[in-house]
Amino acid sequence: MEATSDPIKNLTRARYTRGPFGKILDPRSGLVRRWNRVLLVARGIALAVDPMFFYTLTLMVIDDGPPCVYLDGELAAIVTVVRTCVDGVHLWHLWLQLKMAYVSKESLVIGCGKLVWDARAIASHYVRSLKGFWFDVFVILPVPQAVFWLIVPKLLREEQYKLIMTILLVIFLSQFLPKVYHSICLMRRMRKITGYIFGSIWWGFGLNLIAYLIASHVAGGCWYVLATKRVVTCLQQQCERSARCDISSSCSKGVCSNQYLSLANMLKMSRCGGNSTLMTKSFCFDPDGIFRYGIYEPALPVISSNSLAVKILYPIFWGLLNLR
Repeated sequence: MEATSDPIKNLTRARYTRGPFGKILDPRSGLVRRWNRVLLVARGIALAVDPMFFYTLTLMVIDDGPPCVYLDGELAAIVTVVRTCVDGVHLWHLWLQLKMAYVSKESLVIGCGKLVWDARAIASHYVRSLKGFWFDVFVILPVPQAVFWLIVPKLLREEQYKLIMTILLVIFLSQFLPKVYHSICLMRRMRKITGYIFGSIWWGFGLNLIAYLIASHVAGGCWYVLATKRVVTCLQQQCERSARCDISSSCSKGVCSNQYLSLANMLKMSRCGGNSTLMTKSFCFDPDGIFRYGIYEPALPVISSNSLAVKILYPIFWGLLNLR
């Protein structure tokens, strides 16, 4: 009755619960809590998707032809679409944060957090926060997509294989590590307001297990791309000593494999040739040869395998063994 008898108070409350971005959301509501769970699952998928970019650059090894370094266009397209979709979920999170009430720091001094409902203050607070709006934007920048579709094809034409793999690692680490920190900050922020996120011990067990699998996936992906870099180094060194040797990305789809899409075929480049590469190939994939691989030696059969499942699952298994 008091709310209906005080029109000035009602007008002020209405002003504070609606703004230029829509109705102000209560972070303690059930709807927002469910959205927080969806967001965390999406961020977990994003962390798992990023290492998949490593496997799009493939060293194809066949019995009757030279090695072929190419971009698996089909896998790259799938990974790009999935990464864009999960980033779209986070983009919606940015929109919600512009109208999400937040806890005032001044109210924490007296021991109890008080929510700010002023629409303009909420939007201003979020945009001015480095760990808020700007950090949220940084972790969804489409840097890997741009690198794989704009820069990698050019470097492949120039046969800069080792440079490509170095760029992949730098781009991955420069985004993945901030993403991990961002996810931790996101969970702390949610717990600070609601007290809990999933509210079940089984959810906590599942999250820890998923985090362990993602860490294994990341370690295995880095191990795989570094091992591929070592093999390419061996092939290039041996080819420099041979008169008729070719390790080129300009391999057609038929030369590389009927199951994969060659980047060179996409770009309509010339076919590769030169069967003197076969001796170099067998030399570089011999674990007992003079070229030492160290911890990358178990990856030789994985790299030489034409099975995508083997290339992805074995590095994850390697990561599990080395993170225990």
